[in-house]
Amino acid sequence: MNLIYSNQRWNQAAAFFVRMNVFVIEQKISIQDEFSQIDQEDTRYFVIYDNEKPVATACFQELEGNAIQPDRVCVLKEYRKLGLGTQLLNAIEAHTGAKFSRLHAEISAIEFYEKLGYKISGGYFKEDGIPVVRMIKQLR
Repeated sequence: MNLIYSNQRWNQAAAFFVRMNVFVIEQKISIQDEFSQIDQEDTRYFVIYDNEKPVATACFQELEGNAIQPDRVCVLKEYRKLGLGTQLLNAIEAHTGAKFSRLHAEISAIEFYEKLGYKISGGYFKEDGIPVVRMIKQLR
């Protein structure tokens, strides 16, 4: 497995491939909702490749208050439970000097984020039609 972080078009296309499979095809999120304001020409994506095949991706946004927001964290179904999601989040956290990480976790992923040190910090709501909850982690 190889992790690449860049905004090169081929790496962006790889990130979109994984997101299309996980969010649009598997979870039935509309393509218009999935590919939104986060995706700009200069957006950089973390992508994990199995040889040439993109299998996991994530990006992040910098927030006010010395915080980051990991976003669009996803792993192809056949590559789950291999630690790739953890690898992506560790790479995001190591890349920044932020003090906090805040995210919106799908209900099915709460336990995953809790194992990484995140704590629920808000109520449940729907994002792109999927139930999520706000979570936070102190990084430094």
